[in-house]
Amino acid sequence: MMMICFIQHLVQNFIQYEVVLSDGQRGKIVMPNKKEPARPLIMVNGGFVDLAQRKDLTIVEMYY
Repeated sequence: MMMICFIQHLVQNFIQYEVVLSDGQRGKIVMPNKKEPARPLIMVNGGFVDLAQRKDLTIVEMYY
């Protein structure tokens, strides 16, 4: 339980980080996912990619 709490707080710090997804798309983290902290909502080209729904995608790079 303590690890989950730590991860949830850590993910809050990544909001607005730029990311590259496994399919090459670039975007920004806009909202963490409480149930799956490693799979946030990403804004890409004016739309959104919910990594919790898109299990085929992952974050491969992250920039501040």
